[in-house]
Amino acid sequence: QALHSSSGKQSSPTRVSAVLPSAMDDGPGGTAPPVAGAGLGAARSLKSRPSADFSLEDLAGEQGSAFLKQKLQSFAVEVQKEKQEQVEERVGGRDGLEDHSAPSSWTIKDHWTPSWSDVVAEVISKLLTPAQSEVFPWLERALVGTIAKKDRRGRESVVLLTELLEARGIAGLVAEKLVESAHRIYDGAAMSGEELHEKFRRNGECFELYYGTFAESLVGLEERLGPANQSVLQALIDEHCHRTDSLIAWTTGDYGITTTSKLEFELVARDIIDELRSEGADDFPAKWHSAAKILATMIDETAPQEWPAETRNADYHSRATHRIRGFLRQAVEKNKHLARINCKMLLFEEVLALRLYSGGPMYEKYNAVSRGGSLVGSANLLFQNTFMRLCGGNDQLTPNRYTTTLCVVTSGMVKLSQLTSTKAMCYRGINGLLPPHFWHADAQGLCGGTEFAFMAATSNRDVAYQYGACGGAGTIFEIESQRSCRGCDLRWVSQSKDHADYVFPPLTCIEVVSSRVDWNVLVLRVRASFSSALRSIEDIMTQAVDLVSADELMACEQALLDADSAGGKPFKLISGQPKAAAMGLYHFMRVKDPFMENSATSILEEVQSFVNKLKEQAISAALLKKASEIERKAIKEFAPDAYIAEQDIAYFRKVSWSEADAVPDAVVAKVEEEVLGNLKYILNEAASEVFVKGPNSIRDEGRGAVRLDYFMEHENVESAELTVPHVVALRLYTTLAFKYLNAPLRDRAEFYDKMRPHPLPKTIAFINEGIKKLRAAYATRVADGRANPKTTFWRGFKNVEISDDFMKKDGNGNYIGGTELAPMSTTSDLTVAAKYSRSDKSLLFKLDMSSFMQYGAELQWLSAFPK
Repeated sequence: QALHSSSGKQSSPTRVSAVLPSAMDDGPGGTAPPVAGAGLGAARSLKSRPSADFSLEDLAGEQGSAFLKQKLQSFAVEVQKEKQEQVEERVGGRDGLEDHSAPSSWTIKDHWTPSWSDVVAEVISKLLTPAQSEVFPWLERALVGTIAKKDRRGRESVVLLTELLEARGIAGLVAEKLVESAHRIYDGAAMSGEELHEKFRRNGECFELYYGTFAESLVGLEERLGPANQSVLQALIDEHCHRTDSLIAWTTGDYGITTTSKLEFELVARDIIDELRSEGADDFPAKWHSAAKILATMIDETAPQEWPAETRNADYHSRATHRIRGFLRQAVEKNKHLARINCKMLLFEEVLALRLYSGGPMYEKYNAVSRGGSLVGSANLLFQNTFMRLCGGNDQLTPNRYTTTLCVVTSGMVKLSQLTSTKAMCYRGINGLLPPHFWHADAQGLCGGTEFAFMAATSNRDVAYQYGACGGAGTIFEIESQRSCRGCDLRWVSQSKDHADYVFPPLTCIEVVSSRVDWNVLVLRVRASFSSALRSIEDIMTQAVDLVSADELMACEQALLDADSAGGKPFKLISGQPKAAAMGLYHFMRVKDPFMENSATSILEEVQSFVNKLKEQAISAALLKKASEIERKAIKEFAPDAYIAEQDIAYFRKVSWSEADAVPDAVVAKVEEEVLGNLKYILNEAASEVFVKGPNSIRDEGRGAVRLDYFMEHENVESAELTVPHVVALRLYTTLAFKYLNAPLRDRAEFYDKMRPHPLPKTIAFINEGIKKLRAAYATRVADGRANPKTTFWRGFKNVEISDDFMKKDGNGNYIGGTELAPMSTTSDLTVAAKYSRSDKSLLFKLDMSSFMQYGAELQWLSAFPK
């Protein structure tokens, strides 16, 4: 309609290609606010947008105006973005940090071309009536499409535009714009990078960006944020699901997503669980499946879960429909590449953390922590406030620093950077003033700074210019790749499809190599380098725990400053060796335990009493078995002991591993043989070799016909100060009598909960005391070099499942575990424990001993089954 009204000529109906805008995304890969660390994404060109055709005749009259307003008014903002032409060639002039004149090869053709963007935009807009341009700014784009299409059909547009330009008197406008552009090009070419930057500063066109000095990169993430947790997977769960900010909703600044940390973690966990259950999941490492089972315990998989909706820029970014899938298989392929070049491979925890960071809302919190959550040094107040707001901090609550998460993301990025070509150049566009240390060299003669947060960049130079040249103090980093520091590509693991194609971890150093000015934009050629204080996840998992936290150290130092120093000559701390703790109080008083005897009489009497009582109960149980139902009810009411006798016989039938239908006398006979019989063998008989069913071993194999005196002369007896009842009780425990010693301790429902005493308490007491004494003797031999320390032991279980209570965690994220209520046998031979545990439900305990106080007692020297 504008063409018709201007030229007065008619033409056949013309189809106009109206390009529908797709909002450019923010965040790690988009148009985030121009502060240090704002990310860059893969901008989509005009050609990549979906298009819809309509006829110019559709636009005629008032109905056409209403039609356009209804259908396309929402696209107006996009045109303004598209006006900014890509800067294709740099402006000649200042190269590097020194002042150089423009090269002789400088030509208008090379460097004036970008300025025509404004001229053409002004000219084209003047072809439309003011009312049309104001109400329907998208119409400018339709006009450009019409001109191009007509031109392809026979150069009609040249004639048409010539008439329009003459009719509108636009020649003066063109001349004015040419002069203005010449000034801008000359001014830019006549400035060095530092001069342009100083001009921005004087004009107050932008605020100063937040970069640290090179020295601050030497302070690692854990020094800044606190120590990472060695239980990495559980720490990732806790930091997102069980911290002060986990359930506090916040709205992201890029896509307007309202969400919580816990929800984001659960969404990512669901994607991981689904992929590990998909077809071909057997190709994934077994450890990944085990980790996924842990994730599955923390979410309700039966409940439907919707991805929080994007309220801005949603058409392209929507994670619910457009998120990248199959990233675990991509991780497996990445690991194959890493293995081929002899680099550390990605662990499950790293893939999980990278997915959380890439293309999702959590990057906002991670960057807020990196910039404003440091425990050391000074921080920008703006970023401190942002950190406290996003991460749940206030006067009463400690904010969540996501320390382990940030360390794991960083570890994964450093590993993946090894797959980036050393020849790759990437670019980063930012908007704001650089701090002084980017222009004034430090003691080592270096200019630049440290990026505290994750730093995104792009391989597309033009995309970087779109961000850097969007107004204010525009700056472009041209980042050289080095063998020791390269950005990593996270597009394969990103939640969205518009993530930056290069990302650097926190504390990346940016060293300025040279500077120049391109079309009023500051361009810095820089070298990036990783902080030397960064650690891999493997290092975190195997780290030694610091005795004192950063907060505790600061409190201690402050207390020392506030307190008066005591004078005088120091004296040595009085302390025995740690092993002495197991020797007992009477050892250090040099007296015998007044409650201890040197005879096994008490043990023999206790065992004889236990067997005799069981025989009496067998008689009652046998009689009760023959009674009628009415008689049983009467006995239960008037002679409850008989009823208890039946229950005890049934209990010890199970403990003795007797047949289910074994009569009471048979049960008692087996108990007597295994307890009293073995005790009499230890006290009165010479050792003999007999095959014993149960342990399926030969008793006292290779020992010879030795008696109790032989064991009492062993060096362990003297060094551990053992008595006869100690040796007898310990040796009895190594026989089949162990069943009757352990079972009443473990079966709390039968004894502890019913307030019933253990049937053999004295024997248990001697076993317990003997173990403590023997561990002290063992520690002595290790200290003297007469024994090798064993720090790893194994215990196997048949048909045993671990309980949920055992795997619970306390408030500090440590497993609660449990207490073994009875003496616990272990072996230093893994194969022995594994064979013993073989069953439908096998369970192995691996026990790591870090001090003698955790040792048990080595009993092979007196065991009834030494082989």
